[in-house]
Amino acid sequence: MRDGRAEKQCTRDREPSHLLVLRYGDAVTRAAFVAFFFVCACRSQDIAGGAPPPASTSSGTTIVRSEMLDAAVPDCSMHLVSEAFQPAHATPAGKVRVEGDYMRTLAKVSVERTGYTWSGTFSGPRDALFDFLRQHVCTAAHVYALKPEGNKDPTKGPVAMSVFEMTPDEKGDVDAICNASSRSGADAGNVDVRDHAIMQWIEDTLTTTKWDAWRKSFARERADLVAKQGAPATLFHARGDNLTAAAAALGVTPCPVAVEWKKR
Repeated sequence: MRDGRAEKQCTRDREPSHLLVLRYGDAVTRAAFVAFFFVCACRSQDIAGGAPPPASTSSGTTIVRSEMLDAAVPDCSMHLVSEAFQPAHATPAGKVRVEGDYMRTLAKVSVERTGYTWSGTFSGPRDALFDFLRQHVCTAAHVYALKPEGNKDPTKGPVAMSVFEMTPDEKGDVDAICNASSRSGADAGNVDVRDHAIMQWIEDTLTTTKWDAWRKSFARERADLVAKQGAPATLFHARGDNLTAAAAALGVTPCPVAVEWKKR
């Protein structure tokens, strides 16, 4: 924020900055498709700003009512979820509203949660918007899911999102990853399409910052491999071993996804 405090730069989660709808056709190469979804778990409904932002961006805030902004922001995780998201392990935690194409102009942003209301303005890239929102949405070191309601493109009107705070359950997270193939319905077909469905389902499901960070680092490493045209076998084998060890430690057996990854 530009009110005398240094604005934090988001370096945690490089996700796409504009609205994209996946189309599986001849025009999309296998490498490009894999790189896209592993970076961001392919949110086709991501709120967007259309064209890339200008070279210089700015943000400012107007506080309506808030806690002390000098307080440290909890080490939380925040991301968009798909329309298939089921808040079975989450608690409604408020609302976020974005009015305007924040990538090209100052947009109005507001956050509401119990006992707290904030509004201000923001302009900048998408990853910076999410880091900006973390300061006003997060109240604990938990995973926060943002689910768009209706319009998802800020160039076409206001974007409203419900906020859900996930209830941490590490064993549940490992069990979910281990069984993501069958539970996501992606246990057959082309490997890239199957992986996309699995990663999207996992992103909608994870409840702990530990395993959400694991998912994000996996995505970045996979994208780096694709960019360098490297073979993914070593990465999948290492992740499979890691998942197997975590499952054994938590008493989760079997772990079909780990077994499949170690065979690649």
